[in-house]
Amino acid sequence: MRVERIIVALVAGITLACSADDASSPSGGGNTGDGTGGGSSSNPPSNPQPSAGCGTPAAQTGTFASTISVVTQQDGTQVRDYWTVVPADYDGSRPLALIFNWHGLGNDAQQTISWLGVVAEAGNEAIHVFPQALSGGWGILEREPDVPLYDALLAQMLATYCIDTNRVYGIGHSNGAYLNEALACLRTETLRAIANVSGLWNTVPNNECVPMNYMLLTGEQDTTVNTTNAETTLLTFTTGCSETGTPVTDPAVGGTCTDYTDCPPGSSVRWCTHPGGHDWPQPFANQAIWTFLQRVW
Repeated sequence: MRVERIIVALVAGITLACSADDASSPSGGGNTGDGTGGGSSSNPPSNPQPSAGCGTPAAQTGTFASTISVVTQQDGTQVRDYWTVVPADYDGSRPLALIFNWHGLGNDAQQTISWLGVVAEAGNEAIHVFPQALSGGWGILEREPDVPLYDALLAQMLATYCIDTNRVYGIGHSNGAYLNEALACLRTETLRAIANVSGLWNTVPNNECVPMNYMLLTGEQDTTVNTTNAETTLLTFTTGCSETGTPVTDPAVGGTCTDYTDCPPGSSVRWCTHPGGHDWPQPFANQAIWTFLQRVW
């Protein structure tokens, strides 16, 4: 099975690659918004694809907790927790982007709302989902609980809210980046782009994943996922791109970014480094990810 080939080498080492550092406090300032303000895209979508939830009565807005039943191959039906952030002015008439946010090992989804992702930056342009892992970490095989969790949440959000199905994104930190990158290969047709901080993915053969809009942020002092690991990870997502990158002149202050050009259609790859370690570098990561998402908005 393709998934088993992709994942098996990572399963044994996942705890080492995403250690208890995930649970440490992020550096710098954080997301202060609740989806009610902040920025908006300077690149509005030219061809939005409205989901089934468009035109339905206004759903719940603000920041709130929910549960969902998920059927898994391995563990049967499970009830899972997640948080949603919906702009206060949402009325169901305009398709918004949908952004999944996958926390690191040992983190709490509710706590990460304040710093992981682009809640403040996206303003009223997106709905954000923050799932909660079981036992602190994510399973990345299709038979495990978390790929089916993504499927169930995506279906529910598309049915409940007015979502542009062309603009579904994933953001992951460390152990959450593992799942995010697995989804980029396993659910490519549902995702427009993913962005990861302190992520590692170095066992999938280059021909196993189709081109993907992909961003990776790596800490120069990260001893868990170092720059060498990052360069190996990039091989998966830069297949068909230029071998050497082009420095980016407009990233957020606090790090440096490189674009890989001449990529296949549907693929835009950016790698950023920052002077920190394994934690989430605020506000650089939030601003840099938002800048990248606007490119592929």
